[in-house]
Amino acid sequence: MFRKITSSILVLVFVISMSGCATIAHPKTSEVSINSNPEGASVFFDGNRVGKTPLTITASNKQPLTVSLKKEGYEEISKRVEVKTSTGCFVADCFLPPVYGCAWIILDACSGNANTLTETKLNFTLEPITTPTNK
Repeated sequence: MFRKITSSILVLVFVISMSGCATIAHPKTSEVSINSNPEGASVFFDGNRVGKTPLTITASNKQPLTVSLKKEGYEEISKRVEVKTSTGCFVADCFLPPVYGCAWIILDACSGNANTLTETKLNFTLEPITTPTNK
């Protein structure tokens, strides 16, 4: 019995020691809300249609994304949402013993698990298509 408990504790310690703060505690996705004026524009994430405004979707925090809106009679509009690295997890990693702290910082940085999107509420104003007049 004691051997099983000890083994379980050692496995748990090993698993935790192989994961950085961001890998354990930081969310891997964000809820992104997209609104447009006028409503009902088709929403595309990285070229893939995901619905119509107003819309809330879940997006990965690991890489930037491009949001495009299209609506008949209006100019297409796009916005690139970048990612930023959350420094809070790296600070937390520094409070660990030097060997583990350095390993966790490297793991969090390389995995992208410490990233977050720079914007999660996107509001677009669509402009009507104007046609030049010939006189």
